[in-house]
Amino acid sequence: MPDTDKEVLKLMRTPVPVPTAIAMFPREIYQLPRVLCEKTYPKLRRYVRFKSGGHFAPMECPDVFVDDVIDYFVNDLGKLSKL
Repeated sequence: MPDTDKEVLKLMRTPVPVPTAIAMFPREIYQLPRVLCEKTYPKLRRYVRFKSGGHFAPMECPDVFVDDVIDYFVNDLGKLSKL
């Protein structure tokens, strides 16, 4: 786990080559803009900003979190399997 912003930025420069979804909650520790995420995750399939929740979003707003995860796997990744 990175301890400093500098370490986080270093990790963000390493591309992750798998399909990825990002759920950004307003009280999350790091608020990463989509443009930066697209550089790190070239196969970014989903980037969602939520109205509530934070670092512990699955506990704070479980219905919203679960609905988003299900939607990603059913709709976004499901489309990829048909290609």
